[in-house]
Amino acid sequence: MLTAMQKAAGSPVVHFFVALSLCLSLAVYCSSWTFYGAVGSATESPWSHAPIYLGPIFLYVFAWPVIRRLLAVGARHRVTSIADYIGARYGKWQLGQDDFRFMFNYGSALGRYLGLNTYNDGFIDVDGDTDTIDQWGAFAAYQHYWTPQWRSTFSVSASGADNPSSTEYVSAENLAKSYQSVHANLNWLPAPRLQMGGELIYGYKEMEDGREGSLSRLQFAVKYAL
Repeated sequence: MLTAMQKAAGSPVVHFFVALSLCLSLAVYCSSWTFYGAVGSATESPWSHAPIYLGPIFLYVFAWPVIRRLLAVGARHRVTSIADYIGARYGKWQLGQDDFRFMFNYGSALGRYLGLNTYNDGFIDVDGDTDTIDQWGAFAAYQHYWTPQWRSTFSVSASGADNPSSTEYVSAENLAKSYQSVHANLNWLPAPRLQMGGELIYGYKEMEDGREGSLSRLQFAVKYAL
């Protein structure tokens, strides 16, 4: 596996960090929270956990060409996350050097994937049954190059949840109902892999009981892509 990673990388420094990142991604399956969290259920059904640990190992060992292709596509579209990759492949319009990206998601128990600690995936109703919650999320973003070294992205996002009523779930009024946000940034690319910039964010949140709040944030970041 290390030999394959070295062939895919262009320099000793690059292939070292590629190998390190893949090893760390495998290590998460052997971390303490995964091990101790699985012990209880593994005592009753030990073989049910085998795919969790063997799946990633088989993927890296036997499906390296697929991973190499994903890395190549990611580098070509300059993506930095799974969401960026999906948006680049399936929701992107190229407008010269600029581009417009969009995505829409709808499903049950998507709360943890739409945003960190945003919505509940499910609830236990008054009858003691476990039910999931339908949720949706969407974003649209336009990236514009002012010059080859300066670019900006303007984006909007929104999401919502079809939460249960208080008769179905006693704590329903404390659930989040919707989120919206607006982002605008300016980034400087002094070198091919180096990026510096700042972003202005405005966010809004509404709860099921009618409470609402908003925030504004100005943040700065420096990123170097290996």
